[in-house]
Amino acid sequence: ADEIAPLLGLSAKKIKKRIKKGYLQLRHRDGEVAWQAATDNSGLYFYAEGIDSLYTIDNVYWLKKGKGQKMTTADGGSPSPALVQGSFTATQHSEQDKIAVLVQATADYWYWDWLTNGSSKDFGFNLNGLAGGTNASLKLQLQGFSETDHDIDVLINGVAVASANWSGPVDKTLSVEFDAGLLLEGGNTLTLIHGPRNGGETSFVYLNAFDVSYPHSYVAVADGLAFMAAGELSSETLNAEAKVLTVSGFSSADIKLLDISSPLRPKWIEDTTIDSAGSQRISFVPGEGSGSYLAVAGAAIKTPAWVRKDTVSRLRKPRNRADYVVIAPVELADGARALADYQAGKGLHAKVVLLEDIYDEFNGGIEDPSAIQRFLSYAWNNWRLAPRYAALVGDGSYDHRDLLGLGDSLVPAWMTATPNGLFAADNLYGRFANEQKIAIGRIPVHDNAGMYSYVDKLTAWQAGLGASGKVQLMADNDDVAGAFTDDSNGLKSLIPGGKLAADDIYLKDIFADGGDINTARTALLSALNAGRDNVNYLGHGGMDRFTAEGLLTTADVSGLTNARTPFVNALSCVINRFAVAGYDSLGEELVLRNGGGAIAVWSPTGLSQNPSAVLLNRALYESIYTDGKKVFGDAIVAALNKYAARGGVEWMPKVYTLLGDPALPILPGAHYAHKRNARPVRVRKSGE
Repeated sequence: ADEIAPLLGLSAKKIKKRIKKGYLQLRHRDGEVAWQAATDNSGLYFYAEGIDSLYTIDNVYWLKKGKGQKMTTADGGSPSPALVQGSFTATQHSEQDKIAVLVQATADYWYWDWLTNGSSKDFGFNLNGLAGGTNASLKLQLQGFSETDHDIDVLINGVAVASANWSGPVDKTLSVEFDAGLLLEGGNTLTLIHGPRNGGETSFVYLNAFDVSYPHSYVAVADGLAFMAAGELSSETLNAEAKVLTVSGFSSADIKLLDISSPLRPKWIEDTTIDSAGSQRISFVPGEGSGSYLAVAGAAIKTPAWVRKDTVSRLRKPRNRADYVVIAPVELADGARALADYQAGKGLHAKVVLLEDIYDEFNGGIEDPSAIQRFLSYAWNNWRLAPRYAALVGDGSYDHRDLLGLGDSLVPAWMTATPNGLFAADNLYGRFANEQKIAIGRIPVHDNAGMYSYVDKLTAWQAGLGASGKVQLMADNDDVAGAFTDDSNGLKSLIPGGKLAADDIYLKDIFADGGDINTARTALLSALNAGRDNVNYLGHGGMDRFTAEGLLTTADVSGLTNARTPFVNALSCVINRFAVAGYDSLGEELVLRNGGGAIAVWSPTGLSQNPSAVLLNRALYESIYTDGKKVFGDAIVAALNKYAARGGVEWMPKVYTLLGDPALPILPGAHYAHKRNARPVRVRKSGE
């Protein structure tokens, strides 16, 4: 009561009264959760489930003023203790997320460890409360990585219990029963051995997790026990006169017992028998049928990891107005406001929306990137003035839970499956009804200072708009992947002649004239320093470079001092792969460079196929110069939708990501159109 009183704006005395009368409401997502008052009304008990998520370790429950749902009670029967302790089947889940494997299109891309030909690895697991019994079982989750055959032998405490044989980059779930006598109280070892038998080809296999099911005594572990009770309990478990179940091993007589068969509606078991027989124990008569129970005492009764007051954000109010939303975590709120103020100065209705508020209103407070899409879809369809642009302020990473301790997942990267693996797909946040609706741009800063610097960069860009206006075309050497030079030349018919830079930077031509990569790099740096509004590149790329030879690399970025910072279209591979934990891609480096670099970079986070990339490239320039889209985000949205209408490869536009301001004006005279939703009409009934 003392902790929650100030958060609800009431005195502790009034909170106790509400607890006594049941006037506090507890919720989880869209469901109401039953709770039980403490004996003196000083607090409340409830059953909280853990969460299994790629994005968070925190499950969130909501407490507010209002009539609540108290737990119903069940009669424990006040029995005498069971004469003989029996057992139930418990399952110990073992999993460690240590290695992110992003090349496979799987829902859970974190793995524990890997094996290859002839290797052997041990994995420890602890079992408590091991009871006598004959049967145990193992469920093992493996993932093939290579195209080869895989051959895995499985041992428990040095004894072979199973083997698994399969082929290719697919998962393998192995389920096997074994003698429970192999298991030990406390520490145990699972050993995996990869056989050498696969024709000499290298095989790679990853371990995801494993479950061991075993007979568990009705004895608490660290003052707690979650257990099953079947309707037809054995005579060894029950008192001869009644179906009694006794759980021992508690350090305190203050034992709470709940029926948790329905987690949102647990039942509080009353009329139990608590006595001492070497340790404190509790006895009761289970209900009819099978059920799940939880017995806890002392330190096993947990308190929430955190309790916070919610600030109402009202994002579901249709009267909201914003054509530019800035989405940021609370720690970047000041930088987000600086960006919103800048956009408002251009005539946009800009609104800062905290990431935490999006989670609260669109996912029950639980972190998940899909909440951002639900929010933007709702705002697009319902707000009085709907957003056309959404800026994500903050770097993102596949490491949502910060398992690696690098701290660079500030705004989540929504990973999507492609034929080449998992890559970030920010466009999905603004895509609904099978069409790109909202222009999404990520400004991958790590702190407010970085955001202030980027706003200064935007201000300088706006001041110099149209001063040069030149488009610099660049292309890689031609090879089997594409005729990059011809493809780049093919863009010239879409760009007004006066906009093209006098000299193209084509490696094919430079090398043919006796130059080398240094010649090409010098030409690029000279062009940037002369002033370019737009740079377009077609060819191979890496996270750190244009071209395999390194026409421009991340190592070059710190030396860039070009006063005019162009917007860059890089129709290549992984130039904008911002979601790799602990690493800044070339696109990020260019956008975040103070005193040079680029104002924005539109390029893929993943692999790209040149024929489809050219289709997308042409759609972009058509949108700019034929359709007159003078705002970068508008041109990108139009290009994505043109590409889809023309039957381009479906997955590719998902990974073409804008790093930078989605409302960036790219031609003089940029106009910001507004989307206004109809105001709801209230029909007045007769007699009102």
